[in-house]
Amino acid sequence: MATIKITHTLPEGTLVHGTERGDGTGTILGGRGGCGFRFSRDLGCWYLPHSRDKVSKTWAIGEAKRRLTEAGHTVVVEIDDASPGRDFGKAEAERNERAEDRAERYGVRGHRALRAGLSRWQHNRERMSHIPMGQPILVGHYSERRHRNFLDKMHRSDGIAVKDMERGEYWAARAAAAEKYRQHRENLPTTLRRIERLEAELRRMDRHLESMRVKAEAEAAAKRAAVRGAVLREWFRKLLRRPHAPVPASPGMIRMTTTREQTAGELAYWQEHVEKLKAEGLKVWGPGDFAKGDFALHRGRWFEVIRVNPKTLTVPWQHLGDHRAVLTVEAATKAQLTGGRLHTDRFGYDDIQGRMSAEEMAVKLAQPAPQDS
Repeated sequence: MATIKITHTLPEGTLVHGTERGDGTGTILGGRGGCGFRFSRDLGCWYLPHSRDKVSKTWAIGEAKRRLTEAGHTVVVEIDDASPGRDFGKAEAERNERAEDRAERYGVRGHRALRAGLSRWQHNRERMSHIPMGQPILVGHYSERRHRNFLDKMHRSDGIAVKDMERGEYWAARAAAAEKYRQHRENLPTTLRRIERLEAELRRMDRHLESMRVKAEAEAAAKRAAVRGAVLREWFRKLLRRPHAPVPASPGMIRMTTTREQTAGELAYWQEHVEKLKAEGLKVWGPGDFAKGDFALHRGRWFEVIRVNPKTLTVPWQHLGDHRAVLTVEAATKAQLTGGRLHTDRFGYDDIQGRMSAEEMAVKLAQPAPQDS
């Protein structure tokens, strides 16, 4: 059996070296019931998807090592979660380039399949045109067998043509999605929601790191107290004012610290992207831009602001039966079926596209509606 090496670094991800075709590692690492690895012809080895620029997935690596060892292989694992990975901006640029390559590749693939399906379908229609419309199969005639075989062949060929056209539509949709990858990812509302999520993750990781640090220091103090002569050494340490040696970081703390650094880098990148969008003229709305009685534009419809909250705007419920372009508190009160209470909605500021004061809205509502010609 061969010696297999599993390595993990942030720039390269999790890779498996030393496997050969037919040695049985394929069924263990990949395939149905495998450990989730895939083989790359470009890399020439097995890799764990979505492992680049992330800390090691110890559960997947440990499961792969266990299965390979049980199969008789010698497995060596090298994990480096402390070394810095790629800059997030460079990684994002690489993802955008791959999306452009996918769009071009999928577009060619879809065009080829759609052209093949249409060509086959038109060819079948031309061949079928030689049979008169409504011509039945002459049972008992010498042409019966040939006629049936021809119809069966055309049916199978039409099925192939339909599958080719469906495959072409599928790849065309994939190409369109790949073309809009960067547009959707760098959209301002999406970016604002991503920044809010990253900030929450940073706060959570800071709390977790602090709890891990306190726990490690408590365990180190307990170990020092359990050693004979600890009281005397502690007295001398305080007398000489010497601090304790720093507690070595555990693998879990190393992975959490690395993840926090990567998250902070990603947050800084998207915050810079928002500043660029602001410089280009896009508006980032906030609670200081609205007051009670103003109108907010949400997905093509104006809503009267009932209350301004730190993260949301409270507006009348949008499903009250009034489908006009402007929903006011008065119209919502008349439209609601239940009496005494006004149903409301909350819209985040990342979903607001415009603002109008009450005076401006009154002028707009006073104007006559345009007549359809």
